[in-house]
Amino acid sequence: MYLKRLLIVVLLVMGLGYLVGAFFDYRYRQRMQYYVFDKMDIASDQNQDFNIIFLGNSRIHGGINPYYVDSLTGFRSYNLAIGACDEEEMKLITTVYLQHHQPPDFAVIGVDNS
Repeated sequence: MYLKRLLIVVLLVMGLGYLVGAFFDYRYRQRMQYYVFDKMDIASDQNQDFNIIFLGNSRIHGGINPYYVDSLTGFRSYNLAIGACDEEEMKLITTVYLQHHQPPDFAVIGVDNS
């Protein structure tokens, strides 16, 4: 009897844990779609080549709007910066981008103490 009750409790806890985890994963993907997942899709998509790419952490991500750069320069640019991005992540994004695109004319890299 005890073993049966224990098995039921374990299965219920595991099922509930799976449902809660799936919910949080869904909410995380919704919230971070623009910040992380769309950028990797653009980096691995072969449809668009850019003249300028921006790499860096949240200062570049939130501080540079490619729309204004494009309107001033006439180039096509994209902001590949991700919040809390370090040099390893910048290398990963750049490597993926260069595997699927022509090299950009300019790469603007934002580095700071963080």
